[in-house]
Amino acid sequence: MAVNQFSITGQEKTRRLDILLFLNGLPVGILELTDPTNRNADLKTAYEQVTEKYQRDIPELFKYTEFVAVLDMDGAKIGTLETPWEWMSNWNYVEEEGDTRPEMTTAEVLIRGAFDTERMTD
Repeated sequence: MAVNQFSITGQEKTRRLDILLFLNGLPVGILELTDPTNRNADLKTAYEQVTEKYQRDIPELFKYTEFVAVLDMDGAKIGTLETPWEWMSNWNYVEEEGDTRPEMTTAEVLIRGAFDTERMTD
């Protein structure tokens, strides 16, 4: 299940995640989107939002979280919470390695491929 604008209250702050993915009731993935109205927002800014602010302010969330994806209008990257920025990577296929979907944006390929129900529950 994907929940949009999910708020979590930590010890001192409340943070609202763009999209939080649940599997069997456990939060397993975070999708952080860049702010399209902010010219300075980029994928690295979204990554830092998760790995710095969210991790500091709502550490309880990260007990089960396995995936972190950052997306904007032009790109998308995925990794784990411990993945350094330079190792965050593109997801390049939907069904199997080698398939190409030129009609899809990189964000759509990542969402349809990495977070496919069958793949997530395998």
